[in-house]
Amino acid sequence: MRVKKGICFITKNIPVKRVEGNLVILNLAASIAKHEKVSILFPSEYVPNSFGFVNARLSKYKELKGSIVTKLGIKVYFINFLAFPFLRYSFLAYSTRKWVNNNLSFLSSFKIFHAHYIFPDGYVAYLISKSLGIPYIITIREGDFSRYSKMSKKAKIKSKKILLSASHITVPSYPLQKKCYENYGLVPEVIPHGIDINKTSLIDKNNCKYNKNKRVKLLIVAQLIKRKNIDWVIKYAVKYNCELDVIGDGPEFRRLKKLAHGEHKVSFLGKLSSTEVYEAMRNADIFLLPSDNETFGMVYLEAAANSCALVAKAETGIYHLFDDDEAIFVNSQSDMEAKLNNLINNKNEINRLKEKALEKVSNFDIEKVRDRYINLYNKYSQF
Repeated sequence: MRVKKGICFITKNIPVKRVEGNLVILNLAASIAKHEKVSILFPSEYVPNSFGFVNARLSKYKELKGSIVTKLGIKVYFINFLAFPFLRYSFLAYSTRKWVNNNLSFLSSFKIFHAHYIFPDGYVAYLISKSLGIPYIITIREGDFSRYSKMSKKAKIKSKKILLSASHITVPSYPLQKKCYENYGLVPEVIPHGIDINKTSLIDKNNCKYNKNKRVKLLIVAQLIKRKNIDWVIKYAVKYNCELDVIGDGPEFRRLKKLAHGEHKVSFLGKLSSTEVYEAMRNADIFLLPSDNETFGMVYLEAAANSCALVAKAETGIYHLFDDDEAIFVNSQSDMEAKLNNLINNKNEINRLKEKALEKVSNFDIEKVRDRYINLYNKYSQF
């Protein structure tokens, strides 16, 4: 009797123990695990105690050894490798080869590997594939391109070799597909992130229209960092007749609060639970996040599932995943201001965009995304 082989994700961008991460990859793994056996390899860098440059981030990674089971029931195995400035991937290669050689039987139980960044995830998949001949697919994200300009010539050559050796390449958005072509001459398949709409949406689909008797409510949910351009929205809310709720925390908090000049119509709510965020979305009219360099932006889908009209930055994130008649895309602060003025003064257009967002988000149901990946795994995998 043939034993059914499993699928192995390779990623370090998931929340485990004290290490923060993104739930997107873990949620996808959990959805796939309803139909296939799924495990995760987590490349975990560390610096020996004898060295004096261990920062807080690296000290958290030192705790990651052996394996754990996440709250979603996915087992995570840690590949520990030494991390030194400018030499980190040399040690990754050595450590991974050693780890692979010591775990050949375990790794042979997988039919395919799915790496979620080029470095270090794709590099690990590449080394495993070279040793065992097991295929891998790779998903490229914004962080890969943020690092690209800082890479040495040797690292750029290695990154392209990793991509060319993959059986298939995906990206979550069309702007990233364009960057992949510009940097590598490759055109990957666009598979967006997925959302569990039943858990996310609190909206009454029969009662999701803007209340014309109240002031328009804007909403931001984000980490308060510079590239999110939250200051654009705060300056707008102070100047015009609308309310703004800001959910989230981060290094820009004090500066952004000063921009609000104590205006009562601008509220900073801090970090909230997922349920509280969805409730705030349900009560908002327009969700704005004119952020630069977004891999995707799950928060746009969460807002759409709760019937918010969407305003986002052009050429990044959900651009082209939502059409121009389904969301508003802006190019600059002045462009955002002009388009918001037109929208706020046209309540029927707010209602139309709220309805369009709620209708569109069904295309991003996590089960649809999961099925696309399972089809890829079955197409390229070793049975």
